[in-house]
Amino acid sequence: MDYYSLRNNLSIWEGKFRSAIDASVSRLDLAESIGDSQRIVSYGSSLSDFYQKLDMDDSAMFYNEIAYKWASGFNAINYAFSLVSIDPQRKEEAQEIWGDLLRKIKADLPAEM
Repeated sequence: MDYYSLRNNLSIWEGKFRSAIDASVSRLDLAESIGDSQRIVSYGSSLSDFYQKLDMDDSAMFYNEIAYKWASGFNAINYAFSLVSIDPQRKEEAQEIWGDLLRKIKADLPAEM
């Protein structure tokens, strides 16, 4: 996966954004093929951010959804933030996700806290 990361970074520095996207999708595909949830969340979120900066909200939401399917714990918070950032009309859905996460976090905390 380091190869795709390096290729992605080099493409961005060279201004070859389509090549950077292709390399990012390749490394996401590889992470999915081996079930590496941490990298899937990271790469999916990065692609979502990249597409959002290009005002390609459908693609941004697509990769945000992929990241969320594999997210756990605090990683899921990023999904809710991105959800509202991409589509502010989905704020109620994001609030529900935040509420669920806060309940889970509180349930995992020791009673003394």
